[in-house]
Amino acid sequence: MKKVIIRKCDSYNKKEIISIVKESIDKLGLKERIKGKIVIKPNVVLAHKKVAPSAFTRPEIIDSLITSIKSIGEEDLSFTRENGFKRVDSLDGSVKVFAGEPYCFGGCHGVFLDWIYMLKDRAPQRFEKKKDIAVVIGEFSGDIMAKKVIILGDCSKVNGKIEAKRTSRIKGCPTRHKDLILHLFLKAGIRAPLLRPDILLDAYLSFSGAILRVGLKI
Repeated sequence: MKKVIIRKCDSYNKKEIISIVKESIDKLGLKERIKGKIVIKPNVVLAHKKVAPSAFTRPEIIDSLITSIKSIGEEDLSFTRENGFKRVDSLDGSVKVFAGEPYCFGGCHGVFLDWIYMLKDRAPQRFEKKKDIAVVIGEFSGDIMAKKVIILGDCSKVNGKIEAKRTSRIKGCPTRHKDLILHLFLKAGIRAPLLRPDILLDAYLSFSGAILRVGLKI
């Protein structure tokens, strides 16, 4: 029978966290299995205290976890803090991404990275299908040539020449997920895996009906 441990911690006090981690290690019988190289993967894709205060692993958690594991006493224990972070312009997907500065982990760069991974994990065929579309995030210096250019966020801009049939901007600081998903669907023809046109149509008809009823005072 599998076991899951859930504990409430009212603060990020290191002693409290260490106590919970050690208790969990003992009750799950992990003490004998923790040896060799340990890989710790914090979540930092949306690490921004103001934009997403609960969407990244706090340093107190990581510090307490390392302290707890070291306390086991394995002499040959080594640690690799691998955060798994990739720049949004390092993924070779359906669109070409031009990421400028500043690189905003919890802003537009992070939002677009979420969209890329959603497409890659849930619709790999769409992810691999190349489109002549360029997405600019941040202040990019250089020339851009593509059939369509999409500028993401209020502060993003291109310090150079843009050669495109159509250029559009998705507003926001940061851009909202729903605006990004709808824009890429309507303007670029890339449908997010969780976007269902039938639900959109139903919502539109319901909204239009409600407006009509209010207008007619029914």
